[in-house]
This record gives sequence, C-alpha cells and structure tokens, in this order.
Amino acid sequence: MNTETAPETQEESLSESSSGSAWAGIAVVLGFVVGAVGLWFIQGDDSSNVKVPDPKNTPYDRPEVSETGPYPEVVVDNVEHRFDIMELGNTGTHTYVVTNEGEADLVLQQGPKSCACTRYDIEKPSLAKGESCKIIVEWKPKKADLEFLQSMNLYTNDPKNTVIPLRVAGVVAAKVKIIPKGVWDIGNLNASKEGKREGVVASGFLNSFELVDIKTSHPQLTVELVPARMEDLKSIRANHGLELHTTLGTAIPAGPFKGTITFRLKDHPDQEYKIDVKAHRDGSVVFQQGKGIFWDKRRQLVDLGQFPAKAGKIGELLLYLDGEQEMEASEITAVPSFLKCELKKDPTFRSKKKTRYILSFEVPPGAPTGGYKGRKAAKVSIKTNHPEYPELKLRVQFVTSQ
Repeated sequence: MNTETAPETQEESLSESSSGSAWAGIAVVLGFVVGAVGLWFIQGDDSSNVKVPDPKNTPYDRPEVSETGPYPEVVVDNVEHRFDIMELGNTGTHTYVVTNEGEADLVLQQGPKSCACTRYDIEKPSLAKGESCKIIVEWKPKKADLEFLQSMNLYTNDPKNTVIPLRVAGVVAAKVKIIPKGVWDIGNLNASKEGKREGVVASGFLNSFELVDIKTSHPQLTVELVPARMEDLKSIRANHGLELHTTLGTAIPAGPFKGTITFRLKDHPDQEYKIDVKAHRDGSVVFQQGKGIFWDKRRQLVDLGQFPAKAGKIGELLLYLDGEQEMEASEITAVPSFLKCELKKDPTFRSKKKTRYILSFEVPPGAPTGGYKGRKAAKVSIKTNHPEYPELKLRVQFVTSQ
C-alpha cells in the first residue's frame, strides 16, 4: 500500500512512539503474604534511554530529491508489524517489501532508529521503475514489556515520502518470573517456631508448565506446590503460575541461615532457576552491643565507626549464654589479618542462668588507612567448642583515616 505521509510535513524525526513504557507498580494480593508486588511481567524496556539523533544535526546522509522530476514513488506493503507475544531473550525478524512505482530510480538510505536493540538491512539501495527489494528488521528486546513500539527511519528521494518510519510492535513476556523478586526472607526463628514464606512462580509466555528437579540446600528447608488462583494470575498478567509454600524447620544452626531452592521446567529443562532464602535462628546466645561499637543483628555486623589510623580502636560485643555449657574459642581468624579478636569469659558478671562473654575487636595503632565497609568489610571466623555454635561468623566494618 502507499504510505500516507504528506510531502512537506514529513519530518526527519522519529515517531514519538517508543517501547519505553513506564514501569507500572501494582500492589498484588496473591492470597498469601508476598507483600506489595511490582508488575514484574511488564517492566519497561530501557530503550527509552537511547538518544535519538537531533533531526537538525543528523549524521545520516539523505538522498537528493530532484527539483524538476521525473520522480520515483515509494510503496511499502505495510509500515508496521506486530510480533504479538515474544519471549524475552528471543529475536524477532520481519521483512518489509519496498517497490518503486514511479518514473525515476528510487534511492533508499538508512536513517536513525529509536533503539539500539533494533537493526535493519536494505537489500538494494537503488530501485529502477517497477523493481522491489526487501528490508529485513531484527528486534531483540532486553526486558519484559507490556507494549513495545520501535521505529526505524527509511530515507527516500520520493518527494512525497522522504522519510518513512518503519515500526515493529508487540508484547514481550518472560518465560518465568519469580515473585517476590530477590531473596526470600523467612525472618526470625526460635526453638519452637518454624519459619514460613510464600511466593509464586508464574509465566506470561507459557500457558502451562510443570516444575521438576525441585531441590533445597538444607533438609530443614521444604517446599509445597499449590496452583495459583486465576484472579491472582490475571492481576500480574500471567497465563499460569504455582504458589510455593516454603517452610524452614527449627533444627538449623543458630545464627544467620542462607539457603537455596532450585528447579527446572519439565518441557524446558535447559535452564535451572534459583531462589535464595535467608533467615535467622535465635539460639542460646544473645548478642548485645558493648563499648565502642554499633551492633547490627540483622546483618551480623559490628561497626567500629571512623577513627585515626595512628590511634587505633577497641570495641566490644557482649555474648550472653544460657545453660551450663561454656564457650571457648579454639581458633579465631580475621581478614584483614591486622584486625585482632579475642573471646573471653567476663568474671565480673553474676547470674545463675547465664554466662557473659566479651568478644573484643582491636584495630591496632598504625593500621593501614582505608575503608572496610560493604563488600570490603572485615570478616571474622570463631570456632568454638559449643555444640550449637561450632562457628561464629561476623563482619566488622570501620574506616581508618589519616
């Protein structure tokens, strides 16, 4: 069909349509406690960040249009193609057919694109009267998108259609989405309380699937599969989904727990999916902030703050131990090695039910200057004789200045 662009009003700029649809956060109640869930299946494509060349300063050459004629006449079979639902990670291709129905040679040249994820090739740059050629477009979406629309400008020397925006459109859906996204936090456990966490595995691309090879990293970590409700799937724009009811038993080591759940899809076994799980079990030891530190229980982190390297610093973490079993450190290691740690019983503490220990951390005077925070935080490992705490692992952060 003929394009309908007016001769003088056709501008060099791209169509204002773009695949950068806004990320829409949608609160979803899945019938279980998964919290406020974003619209994971329609996360906006980042192609909207691609800078489109300024039409007034475009680096693209344009065919020269004759002032007197004769003129070519460009005809494109269809200027927009819909890919419908595409799987994230796949590449879609489409072939446009361009024909010259005018009296002079038709010259075709590439113009700018709205996204680097789209490419197109012109089979023949010049068409004589009556000739046709193919323009092959490839589109590889980088993120799931409810509705994408990308444009590629085709320049011609047809005075009535000097710029033709070829467009590709459709929906991009991930094969599998795990909700909630990120680490599943089961929270605090004690000797009489199991930990539970519920989530969902869903697909906006597959109409059905089956989970197989379901494995957990610890025998106390178990998973039960329950079909997701249709109304919940509709709210997250999914075709099929399963609820994962996760339980963590109390017979895990005291302190922080990190585990994993892995699975595959029966009809798509090539990819393994993983869910990271974390929790904390309170044992017979209670940690309490002592002198010169800030104690972050959730992160098992000792913060010594900032201080001059030439002065050094000592901080203390207090350990209150229930029962008659005493605790002794058989081996203490620290990285960096200049950090000194010592675990000793506090002889001044008096109680019939508890024993208090002092875990001291010393950055000696003259230590190297620098920041030991985040991923660079110091790591301390303490091996003990206590059956519930065979090893204590802590992180220590501090900043030493000039």
